[in-house]
Amino acid sequence: MLFTSKKAMSPLIATVLLIAFAVALGAMIMNWSAGVEPDIGSGSVNCDSVSLSNAGSVCYGNTSLSFNLRNDGDARIDAVKLIITDDFGTTQTTIRDSALIAGETIQREKPYVYNDGTVKLEFIPLLGDKEGNFQSCDTKGFSQEVLSDC
Repeated sequence: MLFTSKKAMSPLIATVLLIAFAVALGAMIMNWSAGVEPDIGSGSVNCDSVSLSNAGSVCYGNTSLSFNLRNDGDARIDAVKLIITDDFGTTQTTIRDSALIAGETIQREKPYVYNDGTVKLEFIPLLGDKEGNFQSCDTKGFSQEVLSDC
């Protein structure tokens, strides 16, 4: 009769060990995932680590603007907003094929008709989320007021 009561001890110990293993595994996963940065799509877009600069000249030729952009920051830039202010008003356009990883330089052209007047170009980095929406980092770009010939 004493030995029959010990048979129930083995399933009880196995159950306790399984629960302890599951709790330990859950704690390890929570601790590991605490160091992972959230996605941009979580709503926490941070412009502090973004910097867009001119990597050459901004010039005009063959009815288009030509420019080189460099990502001097630590974060990826998903697109660039170009604001053109001239004698006829202000136009904004998003250059979607201008994604830049940190340290990357790209060259792009944008159709534009220049009429020898005053022109101000502003290049503003945009950070995107999973839905394709962009947040503008207005103070992290650059502007150009002198437009040379290409």
